Amino acid sequence: MEKKLVFEQLFKQYYEPLFCFACQFVSSEEECHDIVSDAFEDVWRKMEHIQDSTIKAYLYTAVRNRCVNYLRHAKVRQQYIDYCEKMTANYTKADELLEQEERNKWVAMAIKELTPPDDLIIKLYGSGKKYREIAEEMNLSMSFVKKVMSRATRKIREYIVKNVKNRDLFIS
Repeated sequence: MEKKLVFEQLFKQYYEPLFCFACQFVSSEEECHDIVSDAFEDVWRKMEHIQDSTIKAYLYTAVRNRCVNYLRHAKVRQQYIDYCEKMTANYTKADELLEQEERNKWVAMAIKELTPPDDLIIKLYGSGKKYREIAEEMNLSMSFVKKVMSRATRKIREYIVKNVKNRDLFIS
């Protein structure tokens, strides 16, 4: 019974300061709670072998060592994550390319549904021309080109909403 009372007193006296000490090393409060709890669990098991005069130093050393081990393990875990990301990067890029091709296909089909002059103006814009250049090339006013672009993009959007089942392709 005396062991339990002594342990409770140690726990009440040192838990909070040890938690703050652990937080100086480890940013996760949950991990700090686990680290301090593990140190107290270790003290409970070895209580008969630890001298009263060294219990404080023992607890702080145990918490510090557990923090260092946690950080070391976190570093290894991060290296593994980086490695996995590097190894799968080509697969991810391939998936992204397939999705982009799928988006391009649907937009091209939507553009085919447009009527003149909407189709021509949107194609010229898609080739990299600015509104001003399109207006000059087609001998149109800039405001007309803007109006057509607005109408054409709305029609493309409506076509995609109506026909594309996997709309996630267009949400980013």
